[in-house]
Amino acid sequence: MADSGQFVVTIGLTNINTTRQDPINVASSRNLLPSSHVSSSSNNDDFELLWRHRKYLVLLGVLAVSVTYNAGLTPPGGSWTLNKDGHHAGDPVMHDGFSERYEVFFYCNAAAFAASLVLISCFSVRV
Repeated sequence: MADSGQFVVTIGLTNINTTRQDPINVASSRNLLPSSHVSSSSNNDDFELLWRHRKYLVLLGVLAVSVTYNAGLTPPGGSWTLNKDGHHAGDPVMHDGFSERYEVFFYCNAAAFAASLVLISCFSVRV
């Protein structure tokens, strides 16, 4: 702390002198952030580029939703058609023979389905 009631705050390589009586100015606090965190015109340009390509991203999301939905209805290996030998009709065949692989498929398919729905939702409405 300096003799005149001031203290120095060092952030990175920048020294900021201030007094205790100075109110915090929100506009000047933007200078405290690194340049990568400050919104600039390049970030706005990136957003506009992404927004112009949203129709392609929504199309990609719709395709992913349809593929993952179809994969959930017809799992790899098919389904049991009859209730015999301890199996129920409609249960996945792969679950009995390769339960670990089926679990991986099931959770990855569900995650891809949910991520695609979120992608479609995000690009359908402009914030």
